[in-house]
Amino acid sequence: MTPTFVSPLLTDPIRYGVGTIDIAQMEKKVGQTLAALWNDHNPDYECLHCVDDAIDILDTIKKNINLLHFDRLIVLGMGASINNPRAVLVESNIHDIMMRKVVFVDNLDENAIMNSTKGCDPVKCGFLVISKSGTTLETTALALAARKWILNHDLPVEDHMLMMTELNDSPLRRLAQYDGLKHTFTHPPMGGRFAVFTVVTLVPGLFAGLDMRRFLEGASVCLKEAKDKGAQSSVGQAVQFHIHSQNVGRHLHVLEAYDGCLSSLAQWWCQMWAESLGKNSEAVTPIHSLGPFDHHSQWQLYLSALQNKCF
Repeated sequence: MTPTFVSPLLTDPIRYGVGTIDIAQMEKKVGQTLAALWNDHNPDYECLHCVDDAIDILDTIKKNINLLHFDRLIVLGMGASINNPRAVLVESNIHDIMMRKVVFVDNLDENAIMNSTKGCDPVKCGFLVISKSGTTLETTALALAARKWILNHDLPVEDHMLMMTELNDSPLRRLAQYDGLKHTFTHPPMGGRFAVFTVVTLVPGLFAGLDMRRFLEGASVCLKEAKDKGAQSSVGQAVQFHIHSQNVGRHLHVLEAYDGCLSSLAQWWCQMWAESLGKNSEAVTPIHSLGPFDHHSQWQLYLSALQNKCF
């Protein structure tokens, strides 16, 4: 049976660097993959409802954010905890439209905290510490450095630090209790690739003044399309492309960003594939590239070396 829709990645596979393809076999695999996604026995199934859950609590979060007196929020975290909100805020050209400034810190450079607070009024500066487990060593170190900065300015820690962790006994949760933090958020019990639609991103986004309801509604539309249209949806196309690239040995996937804002989105994509999905032998290796800069460096390798990449 001839499919009613086939991704352009498959109808013109040579252009996309993925070789020839058996359409019938591909349709079968895509059907199996999407069926598994919506199976309620799938451990990630409940996570697919996180978008609707987030919409339900959006107004409550917004009321809490409106109580904050900061004009700068410095987000401290590692991995998905910081890549999720940074991808959304920076990709949205946030510095052109934001009501208040959001800064992201995810390294242990001794000047990181000092640089992130440069030029701000300490009284109007707050820190948001994000760690799902509450045990991330680097995030804990950054939290302690931020705590020291707050105390050095003779300010109460409980008024200038927000914490987001799971409800467990962890170093960061104990630190929040010790300092009596007034604003704590519960990190949802789900993997990093879904956390972009939770408080992890909603809190910084709402603080900056983004319309996070529209963001969530857009995600909801995408999920509904994937469920209703299957292989004809944008998710279905992505599944087809991924399966075929694996079949023909194209295990290195290069995502090239041609805008500085999209660079953060590409970094998020790399982190999702490598950390969240890279725990089995079927994962691809994601590569973040920046154009046109890499045209004159990495692309020499991409085009002339072993042809095991797709773009």
